[in-house]
Amino acid sequence: MEFLTGTQGVPVRAVSEYDLRVFLYDWFPRKVQAPLRIAREVHAVLAPFFAFLAEHERIVCEWAEGVLGERKIFEERVKDFPGGHWWDADVQEWQSELWADLEARVMVPHPDLGEGEQWGEVMGVTEHALRHAMQRRWLVWRDELIRAGTTAPEAVRAALIPREHAWMRAPLDALGGRTPLAAIHAERRKRR
Repeated sequence: MEFLTGTQGVPVRAVSEYDLRVFLYDWFPRKVQAPLRIAREVHAVLAPFFAFLAEHERIVCEWAEGVLGERKIFEERVKDFPGGHWWDADVQEWQSELWADLEARVMVPHPDLGEGEQWGEVMGVTEHALRHAMQRRWLVWRDELIRAGTTAPEAVRAALIPREHAWMRAPLDALGGRTPLAAIHAERRKRR
């Protein structure tokens, strides 16, 4: 719950496969740094947690059983965490395995925003918030496409990229009528 609300910034009703994968294969090993015995105990309570959500809260996460079935991967991630901070080269290399997997599953927005634009490697507050908003939209759009029958990763990605580009160029009330791209450009100019 701390991870969902504090790190991901979403309520439990918005939990996604992406969130569970980031929790198991990055956040828990990196932030908690628990011994393997404790990590196994935490992993073991997740199946009853998702069963509780389904039974008592009507939050059904069909994907949870499959992810939780990857227990050996979780244990390897816990054992292999090199220690350190996200900016350390060893940690970034360790994290890259998860991010490559998430990209292969089309669970993260495309870095190319069209017309030579890209998400920044180091983001300001506004860009980070917009990247987070895009992440959540991307997951919703992805799920819609998959439910509608588009399941091949490249076909899903090909359908999502134009939506990402369009959202970045659409005026938003929350930004005072500016587009996300314009807000990012303004923030980057201030940060220089």
